Amino acid sequence: CSEPVVLEWEGKLIISTRVDRARRLVYESGDMGNTWVEAVGTLSRVWGPSPRSDQPGSQSSFTVVTIEGIRVMLFTHPLNFKGKWLRDRLQLWLTDNQRIYNVGQISIGDENAAYSSVLYMDDKLYCLHEINTDEVYSLVFARLVGELRIIKSVLQSWKKWDSYLSSICTPADPTASSFRRGCGPPFPTAGLVGFLSHSTTKNEWEDAYRCVNASIHLGTNLTRGFTFEGRNAGAQWPVGKQGQNQRYRFANHAFTLVALVTIHKVPISTRPLVGASLDGSGHRKLLGLSYDKEQRWVPMFGRAASPPTGSWELNKTYHVVLAFEEDVGYMYVDGEPLRGSGQRITGIHWKTIDISHFYIGSYGTSDRGTDIHITGTHVFLYNRRIEPSEVQTLFLGINKIGVTSEDMINEMLIQKMMDASEVGSSFPRTGTLFLLTLLLLLSIS
Repeated sequence: CSEPVVLEWEGKLIISTRVDRARRLVYESGDMGNTWVEAVGTLSRVWGPSPRSDQPGSQSSFTVVTIEGIRVMLFTHPLNFKGKWLRDRLQLWLTDNQRIYNVGQISIGDENAAYSSVLYMDDKLYCLHEINTDEVYSLVFARLVGELRIIKSVLQSWKKWDSYLSSICTPADPTASSFRRGCGPPFPTAGLVGFLSHSTTKNEWEDAYRCVNASIHLGTNLTRGFTFEGRNAGAQWPVGKQGQNQRYRFANHAFTLVALVTIHKVPISTRPLVGASLDGSGHRKLLGLSYDKEQRWVPMFGRAASPPTGSWELNKTYHVVLAFEEDVGYMYVDGEPLRGSGQRITGIHWKTIDISHFYIGSYGTSDRGTDIHITGTHVFLYNRRIEPSEVQTLFLGINKIGVTSEDMINEMLIQKMMDASEVGSSFPRTGTLFLLTLLLLLSIS
């Protein structure tokens, strides 16, 4: 580790360090630096030094700012497509230590920009970074106008969705008449990193939090999800498949995946429904739930397929929850644990665990001949294992996500189209002499 950067976040110190030929490490300390714990549930090992993580790392800017009333971190990191110490294509990232959003490239073209610093003041965002052209070094100072607009737009989306979901009234007493039920605990948003809610194309299922979308194969677009029908039909939500920078890296340590699913056809043999795959083929699974021709649930914990349990009905919607933490898997259907839930997952090399993707329906290339006919909607991903009481809250509240969310989705789609034209709309970049003068003026003011 080298070239660390430190900041304070919610009473903790966070340190982000460069690692050559390996993923960037992030640690947290709650006792002013006496002890440090790797932040495996949030930011650690998210960013790779190059597409194959086999090249030198880089210094990065890592700073806390408050934008739109929300305290967030801004982070810069080059993609380093060229390799070695060139470190080209400088990217700007945004995170609230929960969700991670790629604002986009802030250097020009393929210029080498290994060292950088971000400054935010007076509602203006600036970046200072070096340029290495054939070992001739210079500094560039740019005002990031379009990028700041995108950041504000994304933060507004995060804020609106958190506020909307938290406002859902889950009944305190589900057995009481509707006007006497009252409101129970709020819909959980702590640790909520993704919500597959809608789609504008037949090939992609969009994340309402605008971070990581899922890919679709043979899906018919519905208001809040897809119906999958045919061989190899389904959705894949990438984890390791994201490549160099993996925003869902936390899933290798803990996660909760939530979905509403409906089965439309009795299969001739066991079919996959929802789960987490350890490879692109889907042959190796960490956790998965399938359904069989006897209309029973078939849980899988690692290599161990548990005996079929419970029952399901055609065209009935079920609330499914899969969770993982500390080598243990959990499964719930309609708020109740399935038989085998809470058992230790076997047959996994924990030191090298690397989830490829989450799946709804077909799980990968190894089941291309598998016929699927299901519907999936309201898919949520958390960076922690939610508590059993929260599972019940989700079960009681998830169906209440309705008309208001559709209005928010339409508003978000319009905003995304506007944001697409903003990337790279920085003020003209300045040379070193003017840069030093400007920095002096800023420090005086």
